[in-house]
Amino acid sequence: MKKINKLFTTAIIAGTLVTSTAYAGGFFGKMHHRGGDMLMPIERMIDHLDLSDEQESQAEEILKQARSSTENLGEMRHQMFQKIIRNSPDSVDYMNVVEQQAETISAKVKEKVIFMATVRQDIYKILTSEQKEEMEAHIEKRMKRMRH
Repeated sequence: MKKINKLFTTAIIAGTLVTSTAYAGGFFGKMHHRGGDMLMPIERMIDHLDLSDEQESQAEEILKQARSSTENLGEMRHQMFQKIIRNSPDSVDYMNVVEQQAETISAKVKEKVIFMATVRQDIYKILTSEQKEEMEAHIEKRMKRMRH
């Protein structure tokens, strides 16, 4: 059982990092280039589970709340992109501005990693033991595909 818990924890952390890194990699891209939104991988995972009506409604509420807290990300990305583009390499404080933007972006990526982990944890809380095992199997299958 400890091995399964360790495997699941590793898979969740890896999945969160992969998801967040993929999202961060497209930080300045448009949302449609990443297939919808940052919660899509979680939705796909729970789509593979046989949820009760109550669980489905709870999952929908968790995702709805999560989406409402990510509504202004597009505007934030746009503003950050504009600041980087408008920063002239000839400017005296060019590297200071670049460093400041890099710190801001890394802080935002960290926030997203923590946010995604929280959403996954909230979803995990509503699942039965069997559903958790199913999800673990699905995550492991996805991790194997990513390695090849």
